[in-house]
Amino acid sequence: MSRKKAKSWRRRVDEAKKRDSFTADDREAAQRWESCAIGERRKFFIAQGYKFLGGGTPANKQLIELGVLFNDVVKWDCVKEADRLLETIRLLSLEQPSH
Repeated sequence: MSRKKAKSWRRRVDEAKKRDSFTADDREAAQRWESCAIGERRKFFIAQGYKFLGGGTPANKQLIELGVLFNDVVKWDCVKEADRLLETIRLLSLEQPSH
């Protein structure tokens, strides 16, 4: 049984821009840490020393706040804000560790 590769959040947001809304699948993916925008960048955050708990929950207040906010803007179809947050998350995941 083959498993379909998950759609990236960049693609999801770009498609939502065309429709001016997210799909039910997008909303469902945004609700789970493993498939949200933070979870998508998890390996980058781990490389910086960030810790994650069971279920993919970040152990960092800033990542939790960004993830919850991203979920909210997807849920409410705030596509422009989701695009802005996605870029914020991407840039944060690429920053050099400060320790």
